[in-house]
Amino acid sequence: MAAEPPTILHVDDYAGTRYAVRRILRRAGFRVVSAASGAEGLRRARQGPSLVILDVHLPDMSGLEVCRRLKSDARTAHLPVLHLSATCTGVEDRVRGLENGADAYLVEPVEPAELLAMVRLLLAYDDRLEALRQRVRELERLLAARPPTRLLSYLGHEMRTPLNAILTLTRLLLERSDGELTAEQERQVALIRQAAADLSRLVDDTLTLVRAAADTLPVRPERFRVGELFAALEGTFRPLHANAAVALVFEPAPALPPLVTDQHKLAQILRNLIDNALRHTARGEVRVAARYRPADDTVAFTVTDTGPGIAPEAQARIFEPFVQLEGAGEAAAGSAGLGLALGQELARLLGGDLTVQSRPGAGTTFALTLPRVYAARR
Repeated sequence: MAAEPPTILHVDDYAGTRYAVRRILRRAGFRVVSAASGAEGLRRARQGPSLVILDVHLPDMSGLEVCRRLKSDARTAHLPVLHLSATCTGVEDRVRGLENGADAYLVEPVEPAELLAMVRLLLAYDDRLEALRQRVRELERLLAARPPTRLLSYLGHEMRTPLNAILTLTRLLLERSDGELTAEQERQVALIRQAAADLSRLVDDTLTLVRAAADTLPVRPERFRVGELFAALEGTFRPLHANAAVALVFEPAPALPPLVTDQHKLAQILRNLIDNALRHTARGEVRVAARYRPADDTVAFTVTDTGPGIAPEAQARIFEPFVQLEGAGEAAAGSAGLGLALGQELARLLGGDLTVQSRPGAGTTFALTLPRVYAARR
């Protein structure tokens, strides 16, 4: 039995445009449902289309508002939204549309081939990303019950293979291997590639978390100095840190004796802490420091921010896997809530501890304390 063709919802108050778009899409094999107002479009969007093509100017509400409501409603948030406008055609209009949640923006008059190419691109990658999201949700349920070691092989094959395929295909598209892209298509492919990269990092972090919890993650100690580690971290974050209102400060550590521990795992903990701090700090600074404690031969690393702080009742929960605090908003974008859980497990694996001190409105300090010389547990 042949599969049902995808249904495209087209929301536009001008009958001529609805007719033209419907004709193009139906000739390409799509099923088309039309709406002439924002309210009707929102109602029809809940009936399960595969994609929404949305005009920006509608008689009852702005198409930008329609898009915002679609993306904030759990029933329709997953739907790709393509803005198609004949009047809002400037760069500012397109940027505003994308910032309100649209996945793509085309300007009329549009060539039929370009419209169909964008529709197919959004549908194809939405299908792949939805399959990956479903696997991540399944993994979350399994981890919440019990982190079984057998998930390692499941992750290795079932999730890495499609992720690598998406990353490879998007790289080929961006390299113009199959021909030129419009500026908007290039932007959308780049966004898809970023989403796949985020999921790939989620897989890597989950894999590491499961192995650390099961004590199957090897520790590879090596001798290094904190100054070298800080220089490498600073070099990683400088090109990515775009908020000029937040200073990223690494305090010098010339007097610290060399460490003998797993530098890769220590760097992974600190990267997650710094990334969290930068996400949640709108202005001020994120300060990274290290202090040697000769009394017990340990080194205490701190990452301190001037962000909003964490409520006392929430501080115990932040080290649980997949926890997203209420009110995190855009700061949580791109984060699955694994960084702190993973950091605590890696700290334990290295013989140390990860703690937090924070007050609402007064910033947050995460403290990682490790033995200066790693000693394998018996």
